Amino acid sequence: MADEASGNPRIEAFFAYLEAKEALPAHVIEQARAFFRVPGDLRVGQVAILMGYLKPRDVIVVIAGQVDSDLRFGELAVQMGLLTTQQVDAALATQTERCLQVFEVIRLNFRVEEATAKELIAAFPAWAAANGRSVDEASDLPSRKVDGERVRARLRMITKVSTLPIVVQRVLSMLQDPNVNLEAIGRTLQGDPPIAAQVLRLANSAVFCTRVRASTVQRALVVLGMTNVQQVVLAATLMSQFSAGTKLEVREFWFQSILVGEWARSLAEGGSRRTSPEEAFIGGLMTNLGQMVIRQVFPKDHLAIQLRVLRGSDLLTAELECLGLSHPDIGAYLAHMWRFPTSLEEAILYHHARPSALRRLKLLPATYTINAATRLGELAPGAEVVQGVTILESDFLDAHDMGRLKPLEMAPHVFAAARELALALLGDT
Repeated sequence: MADEASGNPRIEAFFAYLEAKEALPAHVIEQARAFFRVPGDLRVGQVAILMGYLKPRDVIVVIAGQVDSDLRFGELAVQMGLLTTQQVDAALATQTERCLQVFEVIRLNFRVEEATAKELIAAFPAWAAANGRSVDEASDLPSRKVDGERVRARLRMITKVSTLPIVVQRVLSMLQDPNVNLEAIGRTLQGDPPIAAQVLRLANSAVFCTRVRASTVQRALVVLGMTNVQQVVLAATLMSQFSAGTKLEVREFWFQSILVGEWARSLAEGGSRRTSPEEAFIGGLMTNLGQMVIRQVFPKDHLAIQLRVLRGSDLLTAELECLGLSHPDIGAYLAHMWRFPTSLEEAILYHHARPSALRRLKLLPATYTINAATRLGELAPGAEVVQGVTILESDFLDAHDMGRLKPLEMAPHVFAAARELALALLGDT
């Protein structure tokens, strides 16, 4: 019901007020209530996106800029020409006023005149007092504030430890040249023996089913094909560079990442969102990389986050409270730092976005693909996948134009491909 929607007395009272006044259609109020049912990200950048001032992918540009700047997010966005001072002020006001947030959500789903919204907000305190409803939201605000200096320190530390090996950087750069040949890539890869060995291992694995064993890196690249080289090199590098935890924990983490990558690849091959299968796989592989970075670079914060989750907190909320950054922020920042396409930055940033946000924001096709893959990656293999598909949310299926039959048809191939690739990259131990 309304009073259980958000856990915040002020916003619960405001929804009751809108219903009592019959100010808006019931379905519009319910859409807004659904948005606030899960703790939201109310940092200035996300509020500016909600208000239509900022493009989703511009958030990462500003976050990356904070590494070398002492300015706050809003100040830096103004300096970069992405926001005006007036827009920052409006976003800050909305950040601390829940009633304004409600109307920003509603505004994007239903036309509401600004004057009408202001009139309703102005009359709300009197209605709340007359009906014994709380309008004090002060207790909800402290946890929403982000320590800018702490965020900068975290970003600088992530930057320091997350630089890709020089050879890998060169290979990824070479792959952007449509005229590059495999022989040149092979010579470069030989400068990093561990990655070269992984490329050989994968080329000779069951994934590619070759009759003649590849004995050189050049031959291995021919087996893999140009379209697969970037995926293989990047996957091998990430698994080598980010491996905090026990052997079992690391293996489970990377298998799950490969699984999401395979779901993304399969969805892209279906062609519904015009996304490159290769790009989709890389985006899927990197969706939760931020979680591994938190575990590896900030182990104390990782433990604090896990404790909050065990006590019932939402994961993203726990990350923001402990770090000032979420794992989607970190993954998207790394994609930006490594000069990946902006479509991948956005897709990683919004891989946990709710259906209401997908409908509301103007997101790129890859974002939908990887968002769907993230949710489908939570399905268990085998017979349990049927049960998992039956409880997929209708909102999720509608947002992705997907029936329940499609995941069931895709699942056997996706799980088999993920197992084969994991075996080739991680081995059987």
